[in-house]
Amino acid sequence: MGPDVHGDAGVGHGAFCTPDYIELERARAWTALGRPERAVCLYEEVIPRMPVVYQRDRGVALARCAAAHHMLGELDHAAALARESLAIARITGTGRAIADITALAESLRPHRALPAVDELLHDLGDTGQD
Repeated sequence: MGPDVHGDAGVGHGAFCTPDYIELERARAWTALGRPERAVCLYEEVIPRMPVVYQRDRGVALARCAAAHHMLGELDHAAALARESLAIARITGTGRAIADITALAESLRPHRALPAVDELLHDLGDTGQD
């Protein structure tokens, strides 16, 4: 069974479960285990190879990669990836990515002085007015 590059399960159900998909799940586990540096390496290797048809999964992977960068203290990069994920999530309608981005944005709020963070919060509809 080959990879499902058309998104229609034409090569069978579960065709999405490629070695790259498993690597993304492994990256998620590394983040959960408090090893974001390992997660980032996997995300940055796999995300560029994802078939275009899997935009929803790409949006989720970008949001999770953003969270790993946040754990590393790379706030600008985390916010930039979250904005990229948000754009995909809005087009595809994936709630998983939106939920992850919203949680990340809340933890980034104290760093609003950083332009990338401010842009993310603005994109989410946060005007900075209390």
